[in-house]
Amino acid sequence: MWKVGDYVQHGTDGVCRISDRKRMNLTGEGEEEYFLLTPLYSRDTTIYLETANADKELRQPMSREEIDGVIRQIPGHRMRWIPNEKDRQNRFGAILRDGSLVELLCAASVLRDKKREQTRAGRKFRRSDELCLARAEKIIGREIAYGIGKSPEEVPDYIGKVLEEA
Repeated sequence: MWKVGDYVQHGTDGVCRISDRKRMNLTGEGEEEYFLLTPLYSRDTTIYLETANADKELRQPMSREEIDGVIRQIPGHRMRWIPNEKDRQNRFGAILRDGSLVELLCAASVLRDKKREQTRAGRKFRRSDELCLARAEKIIGREIAYGIGKSPEEVPDYIGKVLEEA
C-alpha cells in the first residue's frame, strides 16, 4: 500500500515522507525490509520502520475537511482538570502517546486554561504540565499544518478561526 514518495502520518512524529525502502540488518537478527521516513518538520531525523508494521503505524494525513471536523468536536469533548499530579501525568502521557487529535486538542486546552488560572493567581505552573503542554502543541501543530497547508506556528490561529466559525 505504501510506497517511496508517499506522505504519511506516523504517530507523534507528524507527517513524514517515505524517502526510501531498504533491506537492512538493524537488529542483528537478519535482514528485514524497512521504510525510511523523513519527518517534514524535523528533516535531520530519519525513522526506520519495518515495512511489516507499516499498516499498523502509518495512516494517510488528514485533509483540511477532516481537520476542521475534528476541531469542531472540541467543545463537545471538554476535559476536566485532574488534581492529582501523578494521575494527571499518567492520563496526559497516555494521550500524548496514543491519543486521537481530539484528545490532544482537549488536553492542550485544559492545560492552557490551568496555566492562565495559575498565572492570574500569581502561582507557578508545574514544570511537568508545561512540558506536557509543549509536547501536545508540537504534535498538534505537526499533524494539522500539512493538511491545512500552513506552518505549525500558524495552527493555533487556524484552530481559533475554525472554532469561532462553528
